[in-house]
Amino acid sequence: LYGRVYDKDQFKVYVNELYNMDVVKAYDDTDAELDFVNVEISGLNTAWTIDILANEEDAYIYEVGKDGKLEESSLEWNDNNYSYTGRIRTSTQYVISDIELDVDVKDDEDTDNDNDNDNDNDNNDDGDTNNPDTGANDVVGVAVALAVVSLVAAGAVSLKK
Repeated sequence: LYGRVYDKDQFKVYVNELYNMDVVKAYDDTDAELDFVNVEISGLNTAWTIDILANEEDAYIYEVGKDGKLEESSLEWNDNNYSYTGRIRTSTQYVISDIELDVDVKDDEDTDNDNDNDNDNDNNDDGDTNNPDTGANDVVGVAVALAVVSLVAAGAVSLKK
């Protein structure tokens, strides 16, 4: 991320790679490997150039729109930098995928699936049962982390003796 700064300009730029869980859940049924680049900007008076490095030219890049849905990105592939390059003025979240994602179908499926899930719980004619989400996955991660910490602590105590 680079651009022109004038004397006495005050701005903030923050870049991170935190996952957007809504996007991850929306494309969970695909084999896509998703990477995220989040750019938070405030106080910029001019457009800056952004370069997002990619491993290969055939990666696909999308932007998360204001409604939280994926959109085609305006960034273009730059052979000289081996990156996707474009101009940016506002905070933007980019998603890089190893396969092409169908952004139009996901919007329609998400709204259809919400209605279907409500009907599936009320009337289930095909014999399949839907288990409710209990949040157990969150607890399992915490339990595994605590188990690893206690094993390391036990190993350190045994080495001191």
